[in-house]
Order: sequence, then structure tokens, then C-alpha cells
Amino acid sequence: MKQKLLTLTVFLLSSIFLTLCTNPTEPKDNLLPEKEYEPGTRDYVWSIDTLNIDAPFNYYTKIWGSSPNDIWIVGGGPKENMQILKFNGDSVYSIYDIDITSTPWSVFGFDSNDVWIGGSNFDIKHYDGESLTTYSRLPLEGFRSSGISDIWGINKSDVFAVGGLSNNDGSLYASIMHYNGIDWQYSVDPIFNLQFLQIFKDNFHDDYYLLAHRVSAQNPDSAYIIKFDGNSIHEENIASSINPLAKQLALMDGTLYFMIDEELYKLWNGKIAKKLSLNGTSVSGIKIFGRNENDFFIQCDRGIGHYDGINLRVLYNITERFGIVDGIIFDNDVFFMGFFKDSFKFFLIHGEKTL
Repeated sequence: MKQKLLTLTVFLLSSIFLTLCTNPTEPKDNLLPEKEYEPGTRDYVWSIDTLNIDAPFNYYTKIWGSSPNDIWIVGGGPKENMQILKFNGDSVYSIYDIDITSTPWSVFGFDSNDVWIGGSNFDIKHYDGESLTTYSRLPLEGFRSSGISDIWGINKSDVFAVGGLSNNDGSLYASIMHYNGIDWQYSVDPIFNLQFLQIFKDNFHDDYYLLAHRVSAQNPDSAYIIKFDGNSIHEENIASSINPLAKQLALMDGTLYFMIDEELYKLWNGKIAKKLSLNGTSVSGIKIFGRNENDFFIQCDRGIGHYDGINLRVLYNITERFGIVDGIIFDNDVFFMGFFKDSFKFFLIHGEKTL
């Protein structure tokens, strides 16, 4: 059953391998004006590194970095010494000075000396600048395995880890864990027949938002947007999706966005409303990575596309069949981690602004 959860989590995390908010948090006479953004610039120099050339059956699911010279890349596969990688600005290398007892599926941090890695077997690791060690294991009675799909936090004493659990009879449950600066605890009881893949909170509202998947033998997998107030969850019916997997969350300039099919929605003044339609463009993915709504990147048919507030244009051309799994954006640098579908080679694409 552990293998079943592993397969499910990898599939959901790499899906590229594949109630409207009605309670404003701001009074009506004190609504925040929407920000005005200049069009994003498009002058980049690009480079690419292969991640699994020495581990051809390894796959990678998440990246995070404190700077363009401190990028973490995590994933699974049979070659354990290639499951946790780093990019130092020049090259990709493996860090293997730890006893890997679980598959690392998610990574998030606050600086180069404060990094969390979530994996299977109820395992959460922490890097303090000197060593990466197991910080916590949180097994639950009646559950045999787990997978942490995403870690994200506001500050060093307010961090969440979300994912899925498998109980002793093989049923799947969603989990939410919280770190208060001292220890990790479960925030809610396990939720039957769900798995959480993302969690974010913007700078202007109190609630967290999660991306969830429900798996059914009778029906296609379905994606859901979930609102979480710290104690309970509530499904948000923003819009239906033709593709049951085509939903994603994005946080840009402290504002929360929802990508559903080819439509971009925005949470502002307590309401979720459509911001932009990319219908009819070359967009072929749903994950967006950006600095703001006029400067973001998204997978397109022939490469990595950029929206500058005016139009969408492919900035980095890719001729092979590919998928973008994750990305991270800095002031002058962008990174995209993905894979070529035919060769199963994973890559790290780096774009650097020409100043």
C-alpha cells in the first residue's frame, strides 16, 4: 500500500505528466484598490541543466531556493543519493550526507539556513545551515504511510505541511500539519478520500487556500479549491473545469490567484473573480510562476511562455515533448524544473535577465 500511495502522490504532484468567496474581509467602504503593474520585461539569457543524467529513473517534484545560487530540488527514485539536489549558480550537485529513510517530495524555506523537506513515512527534515536531519515523525494510529506534497509558511513559527495518508485498509485521507516554532502537530483530523497538493495564504485575507484531489474508482480524479480557516475546511466553487485536473494555485506579489483550465482568477477584497482569459493561446499547462499578474510564466505548446500584461509570448523554445513540474521566480532570475516526456530526462531551466 505504501507503493500505492507513492504512485498516487507522484502522479498528482506531476499532473503535468500529465462558492465564490461571499464574505469580504474588508468593509465595503474600505476596499483596497487593485495594484497597477508595469509590463514585465522579456530580455533573458537562458541555460539548461540535466538533473537525472546519472539517475535515469529518478523523478523530481519540487524546487525552492533562497537565492539564484541556493536552489533545492527534491524527488524520488531508486538512486537515493540523487533524491536531494542543489544548484549553486553554476552546477547541480547531490547532497548525500544524511540517512534517507523516506522519499523527499516537498521543500520550502525562509533562508539558506532554514529549510524544510517533507517526505513519506510521516517524515519532516530540517536544514539549519550545517546539516539536514530528521526533525519530526508524526505517525497516526491506524495509518501506515503518508506523503507530504507541499510545505509553505508565513514566518519561521507559522509553517504548514499538507499531503495524504493511507490507512491500514488502503483508504486515502488528506492531512494538514502545522509548525508553531517548536513542534509539528496535525491541524485537523484526516479527511477521507482527499489529498492536498498545495497550500497558500495571501497578504490581505485571514484564510488559507488549498488545492485538493479526490480519487474515485468510479469517476475521474477531480480537483477542488479548499478554504481553510485554521480549524475547518470549506470547498470553494469558483468555476467548473473541463479537465478534472486543470486547477492550480499561485501566489504573486502577496496576492493569491487560481488557474482553472485557461482562465486566471484573483482573490481580492474577499471575492474571487476572473482576471484574465488565456483561452485560444498556446498555453498547454496550468502552473503559473510570476512576480505579479503582468509578469508571469506558464507552459506553452512550444516552450515556456511569458505574459507581460499585454500578450503571451514564448521566451524559451523547447522542441521535444515536455512538462513543467515546478518553478521559482527571483527579481532577475527564473527557474523551471520539468522533464522531457520521451526520454524522461529531468531538467532545470534558468533564465537570467540581461541588465
